[in-house]
Amino acid sequence: MTLPVTGTIKGRILVDGMVGVYPKAHIRFALDVADGETITIGDDVYEFDNDSTFTAGNIQVDVTGNLTPTNAVAQLVTAINLQDTNVRAVAQGTNDVFLFGKSAHNYQLALSETMAGSGNDIDATLRSGALDTNSPIHTTSIVPSAIEISGGVIVIATTGTPMEAFVKVRDVSGSVKLWDGVVTIDKVNGLVVVDNTGSVDWIITDTIHMMIMFS
Repeated sequence: MTLPVTGTIKGRILVDGMVGVYPKAHIRFALDVADGETITIGDDVYEFDNDSTFTAGNIQVDVTGNLTPTNAVAQLVTAINLQDTNVRAVAQGTNDVFLFGKSAHNYQLALSETMAGSGNDIDATLRSGALDTNSPIHTTSIVPSAIEISGGVIVIATTGTPMEAFVKVRDVSGSVKLWDGVVTIDKVNGLVVVDNTGSVDWIITDTIHMMIMFS
């Protein structure tokens, strides 16, 4: 799918010149991958290859001799970013890959996987992107996915340079939780990282409300 493009910020594509956040998805590798296992992103099938043989038409992810999560993360990110698609990949630690659409628009893209390892998983869709006005402030609300819960981290990719982010977590009743995790701002890559390293976590029934301020 090709989206209309009118400009870029930091090399990342914008639609209609607006600011906002990119649609995202989370891939988690808790255990080793196996030869022949696949991850499908839209029409593209990425196949982990440990024997120099992979299905015609699939995109090779070369993990020869090293099937660990650390190597699977690194090789998958490289394979995805070498393709001319509307998706980019970012490694987060040694077990997680975040996918981001290259356009700040709330489109969805189907995702799937054939990994057998317990805890190896992918979100079902690319989701939660949004266009915004040319305001220096963007607000967004996110319900964490099961994979984000298991990984204990949510990463938001923005179209500009985030300077500060304010986070409030509400439970299913609407009450504010005393969430005490950490918000990290990556100005270089335009990322806002929200984790569960505190004593009170967000869970799958919570909603995370964020206000992101740009330079």
